[in-house]
Amino acid sequence: MKSFLIFFFLFLSAIVTNAQTIDFTATQACFGNQTTLKGSSSLKDADIASWNWDFNNDGDYSDASGKLILWVFDAADTFSVGLKIIKIAGDSMMKINSVIVHPLPVVDFKGDNLCELKTATFIDQSKIESGTIKNYYWDFDNNGKIDDNSNDTVRFNCGPAQTYITKLKCVSDKGCEAFATHTTTVYNQPKADYEVEKTCRGDNTLFIDKTTFKNEKILFSIWNFGDGEHSISQGNQEHQYKQIHIMIEPFPYDVPYYKTSLIVMSENNCRDTANVDVTINPLPKISLKLSGDAVFLKGKEVTISVEGNVKDYLWDKNKEITSSIKVTESGTYSVTATDDKGCKATADTTIAVKDPETSLIFKNDILTPNGDGINDYFEIENIGLYTDCELAIYNIWNDLVYSIKNYKNDWNGASLDAGAYYFILKYKDKTEKGNINILR
Repeated sequence: MKSFLIFFFLFLSAIVTNAQTIDFTATQACFGNQTTLKGSSSLKDADIASWNWDFNNDGDYSDASGKLILWVFDAADTFSVGLKIIKIAGDSMMKINSVIVHPLPVVDFKGDNLCELKTATFIDQSKIESGTIKNYYWDFDNNGKIDDNSNDTVRFNCGPAQTYITKLKCVSDKGCEAFATHTTTVYNQPKADYEVEKTCRGDNTLFIDKTTFKNEKILFSIWNFGDGEHSISQGNQEHQYKQIHIMIEPFPYDVPYYKTSLIVMSENNCRDTANVDVTINPLPKISLKLSGDAVFLKGKEVTISVEGNVKDYLWDKNKEITSSIKVTESGTYSVTATDDKGCKATADTTIAVKDPETSLIFKNDILTPNGDGINDYFEIENIGLYTDCELAIYNIWNDLVYSIKNYKNDWNGASLDAGAYYFILKYKDKTEKGNINILR
């Protein structure tokens, strides 16, 4: 009976011993952050002498001691962590679990179009060794408030030129987070501006650059003249429009019209664009009208008048600025006239003043003998000074059809057929020849 009791006691002791357990848990681990590890056992704490930990899987359980510990792993990896308990009775129990340490995001970003009063674009450039980045928290001016958490690429109104700190915090799908800050400089914005002068056909059109920029330099300028030609020069430009462009309403169809632009960019990639619609105006059409003949005897005068839709005048000889001038001397008289668009046109005429003592002036070479008072007679001015003059008219076959001495401006060819004739006039020691055409 005694032997049976001893055997039964040993059997129960074996069952109890085999039922003893050991384990531990670890909170989710992110590299660089503390991980909480907590041991557990089926034994009572009073029966355990010590809790010993092995974090580098070398079999040495002296890395840390305690049932509850905080540990910072030195890498983002999977670690075999061991827990060993020493019982009061002297024997021990061990448990090895895998603990995964997740990587942190490597946070980085950049900003584009950082120009005053413009909308900047902030672009995430973060990476993570494993897993994914799930959330992005943007604090544009690092004031502790989240300005945007919508996406990895966001837009932000820069406001005035200034410098501030921008912060981005990224959180992975495992809840691991990291942040980065960058100095954000908002640069001055250039203001593109220009005006156009001398918009007359055939002239060089002047583009006057009025771009303004505070405390910085323009890196380059791009001029688009609207006719397929460009310039990358800074400052004022001259351009001649050589072809007639397609017209666009509401402008008249005979007026070339071009859409021009100027793009300026600073050394910090801040840009601005200005646009001006350019109309190339036609030149005014003018003519000169004489109050009398272009050839006349000394002592008389002729008035030269400008006709056309113009408002300003400048005569080359006497610098008069009137629409008409009186002329008493031989010469070529030229006028430059300007319309209300500033476009100019030039016209000229030649005046010949003859000496009445030595010259005859043939007032017309066409006869229309119809009695209307215009070109009814073959007239020679100052003919009355020469009583010994002799006039002969010939047809194209050299037949004499009319002759007279002491001609008095009274022949009209009324008896002749329409056609071409020529005359010979002899006076003093001179002979004049010319053509006459009779029209009916």
